Amino acid sequence: MELQVQGTLLAPINPSSYAKDSWITFAYIDQFKLSGGGTFDGQGQVAWKQNNCGRNPKCKRLPVVSLIESYICNTRLESGTGIPIVWWNPGCWDSIVHVSYCFSLRFDFITNSVVQDVTVLDSKNFHVNLLGGKNLTFDRFTITAPGDSVNTDGIHIGHSNGINIINSNIATGDDCISIGGACEQIRITNVRCGHGHGISVGSLGKTTDEFVSGIFVRNCTFYDTDNGVRIKTWPALHGGMASDMHFEDIMMKNVRNPIIIDQMYCPWNQCNPKLPSKVKISNVTFKNIRGSSATAVAVRLNCSSSFPCQKV
Repeated sequence: MELQVQGTLLAPINPSSYAKDSWITFAYIDQFKLSGGGTFDGQGQVAWKQNNCGRNPKCKRLPVVSLIESYICNTRLESGTGIPIVWWNPGCWDSIVHVSYCFSLRFDFITNSVVQDVTVLDSKNFHVNLLGGKNLTFDRFTITAPGDSVNTDGIHIGHSNGINIINSNIATGDDCISIGGACEQIRITNVRCGHGHGISVGSLGKTTDEFVSGIFVRNCTFYDTDNGVRIKTWPALHGGMASDMHFEDIMMKNVRNPIIIDQMYCPWNQCNPKLPSKVKISNVTFKNIRGSSATAVAVRLNCSSSFPCQKV
């Protein structure tokens, strides 16, 4: 199956017009291709000032809200065949969590597929959210939003295996690419990132044990980003493991924090800083990373006091 988008598609300006938490969703498709040189314009300007409620208690939340019910235990996510793909056991959450998202594009359980020659602009929140993908390639993919557009991550990957992002340009107000838990064999090659917050593994370990392995970032360039390559975990009761991560042949140009391991990641004081991170980081290489730092400290490795980094 191939869908060719030519011209520009405009998202509804009012996010309450979204049927769910995303503008367009592709789900449960094998051997799919999205191409055509077209543009998905999220028209997100109305939403950006409402995306920082974690820092600004007076902000008015977006009207699109996904409710995660309290006391969730042993939740199973299936592929449609009855075979469980993801198990969540956050230990019976004892409070209700409200998450407000307006993704432009969602790819849920897409396998053996390609997204090529497509542009995504000005999403209200994350531009692309990828869940349960396998053998999926983004090629010549462009994502653009202003540097001050809050929470407009380029591509967020979760619970996926065999994802390739190649020959692409991403400039947003948050992470160019973020890699969440339960991801394996993620390859990012020849990607230009900037502006934004760089490429991140994590954050991991906030609400459940999380595992990541086989991350390869090669031949990428970062321009005027807050961070370059970053691994971030929460100081929390939950653990996990992040291993076999390799960052090679990377150019940094005026990057504030080119190389970071941060195992005390705690934005907006949403954690207990007295708890060490329980995520184990191991087998990490930073090789042939060159260029310029916008600050005096170009490399910061802040590992867990309880589970020190190994083989970095």
